Amino acid sequence: QWNSSVSSELDCRLLRQWNSSVSSELDCRLLGQWNSSVSSELDCRLLRQWNSSVCSKLDCRLLGHWNSSVSSELDCRLLGHWNNSVSSELDCRLLGQWNSSVRSKLDCRLLGQWNSSVSSELDCRLLGQWNSSVSSELDCRLLGQWNSSVRSELDCRLLGQWNSSVSSELDCRLLGQWNSSVSSELDCRLLGQWNSSVSSRLQRQLVPLKIKEQFRGPSQCFRQSAKCLLSL
Repeated sequence: QWNSSVSSELDCRLLRQWNSSVSSELDCRLLGQWNSSVSSELDCRLLRQWNSSVCSKLDCRLLGHWNSSVSSELDCRLLGHWNNSVSSELDCRLLGQWNSSVRSKLDCRLLGQWNSSVSSELDCRLLGQWNSSVSSELDCRLLGQWNSSVRSELDCRLLGQWNSSVSSELDCRLLGQWNSSVSSELDCRLLGQWNSSVSSRLQRQLVPLKIKEQFRGPSQCFRQSAKCLLSL
């Protein structure tokens, strides 16, 4: 239940075991699935598992293990064990299924296995298995139903198969197989099944653009000279 003296900066309510001395700047160290020193802006409210909304600097929501959305400098959503001190620039190192060094701007939301080094521009949200090294321009290749290289503005949020809303350059929303409205910039290549309603803009442009690409060369030759056609 409750065995703690907390300061004015911290409101900790625990329904499990507590073994911590909390300073005014907030240093929370909990037994069980939590062994971490968190920043001064943190407001921790624990109810056996975790059901809390905390400050803008760090939003920790733990459900037995870890299920959290944190600030713009660090967005970690983990359902594994947590043994980590997290800096403002994102230094996430998790025991168990985690073997990765991530850059400062990374947004990692992990619920599964992770074996990747991703760059600063990448927003990876994984719930399944991941075995990929992605560059700063984002080259995502997944071992599941997805085998694609996508554009630099891509925000990949994976749920084993795919359940995501991504950036304006690419709006992929996949649910197991494919159930998505994609933008005109999308180049999606899936190894699984396809069940998608694409936007009216894409439906109008996709096939005509492909036909246009096939006949662009000859049509230009028609306009220029007959010698070009003979060379073809």
